Amino acid sequence: MRCPYCGGLNPDQLNYCINCGRDLTRQPPAQQPGSGGQRTGNTPSLIQQPVYPPPPPVQRPLQPPPMAPANQRPAHSTGRTGTTMPPSNPQPYRPAQPQQQPPAPANATAVRRQKKASTPEAPIEPKPAVPDAPAPFPPRSITHLKQLEQGALDYTFTSEEKGYGKKRIIHISYRHCAPWQQVATLFHALNAYDAEKFDTVVIQGIQNEQNDLYSFNNGQLTFDRNVHLGSQILKRYVFETENGLVIDALRIILTE
Repeated sequence: MRCPYCGGLNPDQLNYCINCGRDLTRQPPAQQPGSGGQRTGNTPSLIQQPVYPPPPPVQRPLQPPPMAPANQRPAHSTGRTGTTMPPSNPQPYRPAQPQQQPPAPANATAVRRQKKASTPEAPIEPKPAVPDAPAPFPPRSITHLKQLEQGALDYTFTSEEKGYGKKRIIHISYRHCAPWQQVATLFHALNAYDAEKFDTVVIQGIQNEQNDLYSFNNGQLTFDRNVHLGSQILKRYVFETENGLVIDALRIILTE
């Protein structure tokens, strides 16, 4: 629909012009004769709008030609008309042959391992059985401790150090043994030493011909002569087996 006021094109279902906004359902008043083409009153003048050609039709994409039904296709056809494929000659199936790996070159590590495997290992000597403790262990009293002293091992005096005040540190050496034997040997060494002159005596056990990072590795006894407990003065014995840090080490404290 063309607007009678401005001459613009509008869709048929609109009631107002999209260019000038006037009502399309009303016709403009007719021009009075003798006006000489001049505007009178509020009569709008007609404006000539350029006429544009209609838009070109939308071109749809070309569709491929229809494929022939499956029952009408020729043998070895690709499905498109005018194109065929030559027949193929299938080859019989042959399983792949496993590739043989070349032997690995002999190196020094492999030679040492082979030599070590061929060398018979020396039989492991069974450890001597640990004798039973002559008294309850861990000891609950000084009486039990004196009974354990009967199973003390032979030891060798190694060195002696002077501590602050009246303190002495003594090193003894003996073979590695059970925890109760370590306690018995340390207590026996304390009784053999002249400990009456000192307030604190520390006896550290070291395994025979073995150097260790710790100050002791075969038990330790710390004896304090004057331990104040309220108004009492007691003697205290603190035993530590092994090096005092391993998971199965024991710590025993007795007072007298």
